[in-house]
Amino acid sequence: MISTDAGIWIAAFMTIFALSYALKESHLYRFVEHTMIGVAAANAVVLAISSIQTICIEPLAKANYLAIVPLILGFLVFGRASK
Repeated sequence: MISTDAGIWIAAFMTIFALSYALKESHLYRFVEHTMIGVAAANAVVLAISSIQTICIEPLAKANYLAIVPLILGFLVFGRASK
C-alpha cells in the first residue's frame, strides 16, 4: 500500500537523490547535501536557544538569581572559544 504522507515521499526522494552520488555528483545530490546541513544547523540553534531558556531565563524570571552563574560561565567559555 502506498503512503499518502508527504514526509514519507520527501524522505524517499531525498534518499534516492543522496544515493545518486554513487553514479556521479549531480545537482540533486548537492541539493540534498545542503538541505541536510541547513536542517542540522537549524536544529542546533533551536536546541541551544531552548537550553538557554530553560536553564537561565526561566529561573531568573522566578527570582532565582543563582541561575545567573551558568549564564556567565557560558559567556566566558564562548568568549574563550571565539578567539
